[in-house]
Amino acid sequence: MNRIVVFGGTREGRKLAGYLEGSGVSVHMCVATEYGESILPKGDNIHICAKRLNRIEMEEYLLTHQPEYVIDATHPYAVEVTDNIIEACKETGFSYIRLIREENSTAEEADIIHVPDIESAVAYLRHKEGNILITTGSKELNKYTLLDNYRERCYARVLSVASVVEECSKIGFEGKNLFCMQGPFSEEFNYVQIRMIHAAYVVTKSSGTNGGFLEKYRASMRAGVKLIVIGRPMEPKVKTDSMSYREVLVFLREKYGVLPKQKVTLIGMGMGNKNHLTYEAVKALEESDVIIGASRMLTLCRSIVSHKEFYSSYTKEEIVRFIKAHPEYTNIAIAFSGDVGFSSGAKGLSSLLDSCQITAVSGISTPVYFLNKIGVPWEDTLFLSKHGKELNIISKVRNNEKICVLLGSTSDVSEICHKLLEYGMEYLNITVGERLSYPEEKILTGKPKDFVNQVTENLAVIYIENIFAGHRKQRIEDEEFTRGKVPMTKQEIRLISIEKLGLDKNSIVYDIGAGTGSVSVEAALRCEDGTVYAIEKNTEGISLIEENKRKFQADNCTIIEGMAPECLEGLEAPTHVFIGGSSGKLESIVKSVTRKNKNVRIVVNAISLDTVSEIMKLVKEGIIKEPDIIQTNISKSRKTGNYHMMQAYNPVYIVSFGGGNRNG
Repeated sequence: MNRIVVFGGTREGRKLAGYLEGSGVSVHMCVATEYGESILPKGDNIHICAKRLNRIEMEEYLLTHQPEYVIDATHPYAVEVTDNIIEACKETGFSYIRLIREENSTAEEADIIHVPDIESAVAYLRHKEGNILITTGSKELNKYTLLDNYRERCYARVLSVASVVEECSKIGFEGKNLFCMQGPFSEEFNYVQIRMIHAAYVVTKSSGTNGGFLEKYRASMRAGVKLIVIGRPMEPKVKTDSMSYREVLVFLREKYGVLPKQKVTLIGMGMGNKNHLTYEAVKALEESDVIIGASRMLTLCRSIVSHKEFYSSYTKEEIVRFIKAHPEYTNIAIAFSGDVGFSSGAKGLSSLLDSCQITAVSGISTPVYFLNKIGVPWEDTLFLSKHGKELNIISKVRNNEKICVLLGSTSDVSEICHKLLEYGMEYLNITVGERLSYPEEKILTGKPKDFVNQVTENLAVIYIENIFAGHRKQRIEDEEFTRGKVPMTKQEIRLISIEKLGLDKNSIVYDIGAGTGSVSVEAALRCEDGTVYAIEKNTEGISLIEENKRKFQADNCTIIEGMAPECLEGLEAPTHVFIGGSSGKLESIVKSVTRKNKNVRIVVNAISLDTVSEIMKLVKEGIIKEPDIIQTNISKSRKTGNYHMMQAYNPVYIVSFGGGNRNG
């Protein structure tokens, strides 16, 4: 069986064990403490030795397990340990690989401050706040008295000798601020002491393994405090060739064919202020091998974890190609603005990375932050995004009392408010927010007229409140339409025809021979996320459609003046077509719309027998297939003197076909 030995409880050592977990390689991990063992990944092929080994014990361990390679992933400060591993490999004849950290490659390195002497350490700490654990001995302890409030914030650990205690007391170190004890001190002891005094900094000399440096280092990293190191670490006695973490992964992949499953974390980064990131998001960034995202997100990430590798991209295809081309990255973070569940580039990415282990980390979305800021409960608010796409805002405002829209350009607020005023919605309450979560955050309230000239940041947000939302009747009476002298499809025929069309909210509808626009308006009100094209050749009809469009707030109705099928060129393909008037061009119209969409649903109203005859001709020729034909005979009562008489309307044929061979 393939076998390697890895020395080191460092982050790189843990990552390497995780990389090899479940592979065909038997991994023997050597760490110094039980804590180091507790944070290693567990797997059937991971075998752990949790004790300090001297050189002789290392040789015995290697001879027992007979590895093909020995990988030294110990800490750079563990110079004596590295020397022992090199000597053990030399004596036993096993191949040695030194895994080195790349410059500024870990978050831990960012928490270590190197200074040449105690004076420099004191100079650094004079501008910092927080308690300090001093482990540099008593000889130069007086130099720390230059720090403000040193009696309260400085804790010294010194030898338990009477003369030392007396000298420390003279300069103000006494009581709870003086620890008198004899080492060595374990990592766990250091950790507890750091936590007990709520230290923000630990000061130590670069004393090597025998001086307990590694125990202080590990305890400081566990506690999340900064370690101030006086002096530089010693260099190993023997110089050897070395590899970076990525180079080691490439080597193992080529040697053993190890291709582990990559972990990808989709991170919601919130609004852009790092103070609003969740703890889980920061942890995911810190643990990642590489961070991917748009440039704005990477700028935010660099302010948190500057030592990482970064790849700038926001397109799904480019991100997927990068991940598949770099299997050496086993823990990948992809940063998205806001929350990954709302109007996010994260949508659909999981399915493209089905070979990876996907985890999502939520962020605070701009709309949620904004509504909380202005005191609006958001469980009954409609959230929308205008970021990079068109939005039928009038329909949404008409049907919903509370709307919050994430915007995408500097002119969106102005354009929306112009549109609201165009459709008579001057009574609405408007709140606009921009630069949210930043010091220059701005929130404005008013009516649509107050924002018609408003220019905002690209990523602003608008809240619209309509207390009259949803009060429109389910159907429109004929008398409510502005009619003029243009023919209009009567209400009963209109309702049956629209029902036969089978519209949904995203439908793209052609109303050919739109007349006054009665069918166009009714269809537009039903297709709030779709578009209705009202096609009319009559100039008076065009004016009437425009008036009815404004009257009923049907902004998603687009008016096309012209003759079908010629004027249909250039329009997007329809999902549904209503033909109320064809001007003798029924066959060419049907052929034109079916060329655009072979599954289009078509409903034709025919009053004249000539139109019925033309329909039957198209049926015989196979142009219209499997039609559903109904004839309606409608009479309505009208009062004549003291009597009520029934007045009959012309019979109307309603012919439906297409759209997946739907009937009835």
